[in-house]
Amino acid sequence: GCAGASNACNLIKPNQVNVPFSPHLFVPGHPPELKSMPEDDDRYANVCMGFDVNTLSPTYTLNWGSAGDSNALDIATALGFDRAVIASAREIAAANILTETDRVKHLQAVAESLASQLDDAKDELGVRRQINEDRRKLAEEIRVVMGQLDQLKRALKASPASIIAERDALRSAVLTGVNKFLVGEVDKDVVKAEFE
Repeated sequence: GCAGASNACNLIKPNQVNVPFSPHLFVPGHPPELKSMPEDDDRYANVCMGFDVNTLSPTYTLNWGSAGDSNALDIATALGFDRAVIASAREIAAANILTETDRVKHLQAVAESLASQLDDAKDELGVRRQINEDRRKLAEEIRVVMGQLDQLKRALKASPASIIAERDALRSAVLTGVNKFLVGEVDKDVVKAEFE
């Protein structure tokens, strides 16, 4: 079963506790978990024994790179098993192969979806990094402006008399200009230009 196949896969993997790894370890069996190991790790290879279904005998030739097929249904046919049972078994076997193909397609779709999600996450991370950089720059600009305001406050506190004198002089000039305009001595454009 699945647990046995998983255990077999685990036992033949190198670096397992108390399990020596030989570069020439042969593990016979049909579980798909064992047959798929070379797809994930190039230290493993599939090899199958040649089999003649007409004579129901092995040919004693090794076919490297192939996991081989189960000949159980061919053997059962040659031994005279009920044809309806064998036909049903072939349908089930074909459905299992189709199911495996569907599972591979599903896993490919999941992998593509995860890759797309990863790309989206990278894009979002880039946007967030840009936002953070913009915030950092804005915070720096605010810090500079706040420093300038602090300098202005200190300057205002240090020389209130000169500011008051400047304010009073400006107020006097504005009032003079407005009064001249009101009595018609100057045009409004002249007054306006004087304070621009």
